[in-house]
Amino acid sequence: MKKISVIIVCALSVMLIFVGCDYNESKLYNAFKKSLEVTSNENDTDISITLVTEGFSEEEQSSIDSVKMLLQDSKINIHTKLQQNKQKTSRKMYVDTKFVFGGIGMGVEYWADHKMSQKNSKSLQVIKLPSIMMLPPNQELAGKQYLVINQENNEDIIYDSKLVLELQDRFKKFLKDYALQYKPNLKLVKNKGRKTIDGKTAYVYELSLDNESLSKLINYSANNLLDNKEAVEFFNEYMDIISKMINKPEEEIKKVKEEIDSFIENLDENKPLLKENINAFTDKLCKCNLLGEKGIVIEYAINKDGYIVNESGVIDLNIDIANIKKVMAVRDKLTNQKFDDEDSLYDEVSGVIKLDLEFNKKIYNINKKVEIDIPKLTKENSVDINEIMKARNEKYSQMYQKDI
Repeated sequence: MKKISVIIVCALSVMLIFVGCDYNESKLYNAFKKSLEVTSNENDTDISITLVTEGFSEEEQSSIDSVKMLLQDSKINIHTKLQQNKQKTSRKMYVDTKFVFGGIGMGVEYWADHKMSQKNSKSLQVIKLPSIMMLPPNQELAGKQYLVINQENNEDIIYDSKLVLELQDRFKKFLKDYALQYKPNLKLVKNKGRKTIDGKTAYVYELSLDNESLSKLINYSANNLLDNKEAVEFFNEYMDIISKMINKPEEEIKKVKEEIDSFIENLDENKPLLKENINAFTDKLCKCNLLGEKGIVIEYAINKDGYIVNESGVIDLNIDIANIKKVMAVRDKLTNQKFDDEDSLYDEVSGVIKLDLEFNKKIYNINKKVEIDIPKLTKENSVDINEIMKARNEKYSQMYQKDI
């Protein structure tokens, strides 16, 4: 029953897109959908992390303390720029990340330039790592400013921009049709009124989830996917297009397609058992109390044009190791994993990790001109990761030959 994992993953994806279908939830969904269509923007994100642990043995706590010291009261600031065409076949991105871990501040800059034409694809990624990582013992990076990942085509993929655009169009149509019948009736979104952002009025909607509503939402989404014929048909069409873009032996592609066809043909017959497994998993998930008292609370501010211009909130995680292992045991049973001693799953490590993430994201310059300048790369200031891998392979090859 490994299909259960696929269904749960799909359900999580669906619930992130469709939070519901009453008036407030539809407003938020439309803003999500519209934000996916932007051709450019900038955003600034501030993240703070608070970590508390309890219930671990002295030995376990000693190991945890080093990580706790690093993460406790850490702060992350991210500035992002995006520039892409409407078809998403050409895209540039810049990400400047500054963070403070364990009282030490560092920064990482990242540039990406992706282009896809009718039959090929080019991808350039440039990373400016913290200076401490450019020093020995990292000999390949010593004295360099930039790490480069330069890819032209991928031997595993046949690039065809027409197929990509076809896939995008089908996906948009599916989302539009699917949203009309997606009704979990959980009232997850509240209208919080208005607030002023950069001198302009924005409409605020709050999304909130606790353990019970999270479990119900996953359960509804997974079961709804199984019952929706259009979703099954779209999945089949999606995999058909993907198979045309995969550069693998014909027999291998044929085998995968036969498995998919078999799953779809036998879906009605297997559906009762699949649903039983989904219900068992989500029931156990609810009881493990993965979310803390605050749960997940996110405020979205939407401007008069329907775009999200601010996101802020808290994600309160309550990771009880013993309870998580029980959930994973249920999942593994549903995927045909065998255990000789079920009770052994609940022994040994126990304790609770309380992780509190607060964030605020400001989005601006939507569909406006955004400048992204890729650094000028030379042999003196940069090194290609392919060269590093090649040099290491040659080194290990020589060492292996000496040992022989």
